[in-house]
Amino acid sequence: MLADILPRDTFLDVLELAYERGDLLTGAFALPPYYGTNPFPEWVLHHPRYHAIWSQSELVNLAEARRSNGWEDGLPKFPVSED
Repeated sequence: MLADILPRDTFLDVLELAYERGDLLTGAFALPPYYGTNPFPEWVLHHPRYHAIWSQSELVNLAEARRSNGWEDGLPKFPVSED
């Protein structure tokens, strides 16, 4: 997984770019962390930049729907931490 081999800032840059391009939930980013296989490392799920991506209105609604169905794979976790 890229999160395990890239520098953290570079990996988060890639996620932010994927979101901006509309690719975050499609292609290579969609299946692994968001469907329970090869999940993101814990540091990603707790990172403030990852939380910022998921604070966008359409992703907030998606996260709420997924959590209400008990499906939290790939969603941000609390507490927020740089580590």
